[in-house]
Amino acid sequence: MVGSLVLLKQALADAAVTHSPLNVVLVQGAAPQEQPFLLDGRALLVNGTNVTIRSHGEDATLDASFQSRLFEVVNGGELTLNGVRLQNGHAGLESGGGVLVRGTGSKLRMTGGGIFHCTALHGGGVALESGSEGMLFEVPVAHCNATENWGGALYVAVRRPPPRAPCHANPTTSLCEHPTPSCKR
Repeated sequence: MVGSLVLLKQALADAAVTHSPLNVVLVQGAAPQEQPFLLDGRALLVNGTNVTIRSHGEDATLDASFQSRLFEVVNGGELTLNGVRLQNGHAGLESGGGVLVRGTGSKLRMTGGGIFHCTALHGGGVALESGSEGMLFEVPVAHCNATENWGGALYVAVRRPPPRAPCHANPTTSLCEHPTPSCKR
C-alpha cells in the first residue's frame, strides 16, 4: 500500500532497475476528491516492466497540475490501472496528455477511474504510438483536448509499412522474388 507520491515514484524506479513486476495499491485520505496525489512536474515512468496500480476504496486521483503528462510507458513496459483517476495532464507540443504509450510491446490497460482535463498536441487523454497497445474498459474520458485536432480523448499513431520492392523475376527460376498482384509465383 502506497500513501504518497514519493513512495510511488521510488517503487516505479526500483521496478525499472530490477525489471520486477510491481503491484501498488494507492491509499488516500477519507475524501479522495480533496487529496489527490500531486505530481511534481514530471511524468511517472513505466520503463520495461509490468506495473499494476489500483485504488483502495474510492478512485485514487493522480493530478499533474498541468505541468506534465501523468504516465509514460516505454521499452515494452505494461501499465495496468484499476480505479485510478488521472487529471490535469499536459504534454505541451508532444502527444499523450494523460498517458503516452510508446515502443513495441508497451501496453496500457485501464479499468474504471477516468481521464479528465488533459491536453496534448495529439491524444489529449491517451496517445498510443506505433507498436504499442491500449485497452480502456469503462473509463470515462472528459474535457481532454488535442491542440492539433487529432484525438482529444485517444490518438493512435500508425506507421505505414515500408513500400514493397518492385517485382523482379529471378532469371534462374522465372519466379518473382517479391510477388505482387501483377507478378505471382
